[in-house]
Amino acid sequence: MDLDPEQMLERFARRTAERERIEHRDAADLLGRNDGLRDLVDMRQRMMAMLAGRPRARWVTSREGDLDGTYRDVLALVEAASARS
Repeated sequence: MDLDPEQMLERFARRTAERERIEHRDAADLLGRNDGLRDLVDMRQRMMAMLAGRPRARWVTSREGDLDGTYRDVLALVEAASARS
C-alpha cells in the first residue's frame, strides 16, 4: 500500500480518535506509549527502504473511503502475478 506520508498521518490520527474498531483503539493506545506519530513515520520510512530493494514489488494506492476498491486493486495485482507464474 502506498500513501503520501501526510495523508497517512491524517488518516491514522482520525481513525485512532474515532476508535470505531478494536484495531483503532489498540493503535490509539500504542500512540500514547511512545513517540506515536514519529514512530509511525519511522516505520513507513523503514518499509519504503525495504521495498526499494525489491524490484518486483507492486504498489497499491489506498483509496480513502473505498475499502472494496482498494481490495479489488490488490486482488488484480495478485491475479496478474499468478497468471505470470
